[in-house]
Amino acid sequence: MPLSTSGGPPPAGWYPIPDDQARQRWWDGSQWGADTRTTPQMAPVAGHPVGTAPGGQPPEGARRGGARAGWALALGIGAFVLAWVPILGIVLAAVGLLLAVLELVSGTRGARVVWATVLSTIALLIGIAVASAIALSGDGSGAAAPAAVESGPAGTEDGEAGPGSAAADEAEAEPKSADEPKAAGLGDPVRDGKLEFTVTKIEAGVAEIGDEYFGKEAQGQFLLVHVKVENIGDEAQTFFGENFTALDVDDREFSADTEAAIYLDESNSFINEINPGNTVEGIVVFDVPKDAKITALELHDSFFSGGVTVKVS
Repeated sequence: MPLSTSGGPPPAGWYPIPDDQARQRWWDGSQWGADTRTTPQMAPVAGHPVGTAPGGQPPEGARRGGARAGWALALGIGAFVLAWVPILGIVLAAVGLLLAVLELVSGTRGARVVWATVLSTIALLIGIAVASAIALSGDGSGAAAPAAVESGPAGTEDGEAGPGSAAADEAEAEPKSADEPKAAGLGDPVRDGKLEFTVTKIEAGVAEIGDEYFGKEAQGQFLLVHVKVENIGDEAQTFFGENFTALDVDDREFSADTEAAIYLDESNSFINEINPGNTVEGIVVFDVPKDAKITALELHDSFFSGGVTVKVS
């Protein structure tokens, strides 16, 4: 007879055969029956449903699995929202996908695990695409090499002054400010790599971007840089606002706020591919302190290019 913790006969149910643990025999509450069966993979405890601990609570393992599924879903949502951020979106998506896969392997099923898997996978693909676009946009770009200057031999027969001569020293002493190019400013086209930029206008003091449903508030103030971008190369090139930098009077550097630009109509500065000869007008957004005095912008056609500076004050 099977033993009961209460001292009386246990309730009716299937119980292991002592000499054959692979099989069970039916106990009707007072005596053994003739019926036997193969022990199920997860045998029920008498008086409790399979997969349920006494008191109706889920087993400890199931509770741990549920928490892990919740973390996987939270990371999947975060990765999907931040997929456009290089590295960060990929890391969140990879961790979320790993947790979701562990849940699936452990046998957990449910809407949270499914959504975590789907969102993490999509975010991972987007993150890889964004990182690849940024890396590939730098191919063949860079500042143009300075022109070579030919120098003649010292003391030539036609009267040219050689190095170290009095005429050469006098020429070096002359001011060269007249020959130096003027620094580019608003409205001046400048080139870096395959793109030509013309900063046309700057708006300061913008407090928020977007609407009541989708938008973002500035930590300090939004600075909107209006720019015209033309592809002067012979193949497509990607215009990405993240490749712009703003500098203030204290030499502080501010990166572009690409997330805010997404909520701005006609920003056109988020991974915008421009074909040769085409021109787009976009807006690059910066979130800077309210007291910041921006003096210059550093523009790049890619993350790896030399860049060009435009004075704005």
